[in-house]
Amino acid sequence: MHVRVELYGRAASQSGERELELELSPGATLSDAAIAVTERLPVLAWMRQICRPARNLEYSTWDTPLADGDEVSFIPPVSGGSDADPAPHPVQVLAEILDTPLDPGPLVAFCETPEMGAVVTFSGNVRNYNRGRTVGHLEYEGYRPMAVKEMRAIAEEAAQRWNARVAVQHRLGRLEIGEASVLVVAASAHRGDAFEACRYTIDTLKERVPIWKREVWEEGDVWIEGPGEATVQSRA
Repeated sequence: MHVRVELYGRAASQSGERELELELSPGATLSDAAIAVTERLPVLAWMRQICRPARNLEYSTWDTPLADGDEVSFIPPVSGGSDADPAPHPVQVLAEILDTPLDPGPLVAFCETPEMGAVVTFSGNVRNYNRGRTVGHLEYEGYRPMAVKEMRAIAEEAAQRWNARVAVQHRLGRLEIGEASVLVVAASAHRGDAFEACRYTIDTLKERVPIWKREVWEEGDVWIEGPGEATVQSRA
């Protein structure tokens, strides 16, 4: 049985590999695939302990069986009211990943409609100081197809729960100080719902969407994984 493994973030950086081809026995699981990867790349021995497995762009469990041709990934920790009545209008969301600077204008225009009395915009920007270090720049990397799928699912959850329109964009690549890495716009009839939809979208994005950031400063760099977790990679 042949499967393809995609590596991202710290795993790709440490191993020097982005994609692996594995031959596994029939009936092999995601756990078996992870064992095969770490046998080939011992530097990734930590992967099985902290990662969430994914199969064909969806989070799964370690005992999930694989099929020939599956795409597999092991996702490291990602950087960082009551239910409303059914919406009287179709839920509409926008979710995008871009490699160019983000602009909130088109997102606001997408979310604004005559019945939306409140529009909330959140911009996550690159700051110049973090954890006692002066930051030079950030580099964002993502499992793009799965990230877009998760972003859309989160936006739809927020839109349905708070009867809102929600737009979210995330940028990948190198970002300089002051540039926006993520934008969320939420619009609803009332400000409370708009605030809640916006907050839910950005908070859940930080928990579920497979996007990672590398913080770079003069003496080295670090992958930011999960709340307070990181692995330092010093540079000569």
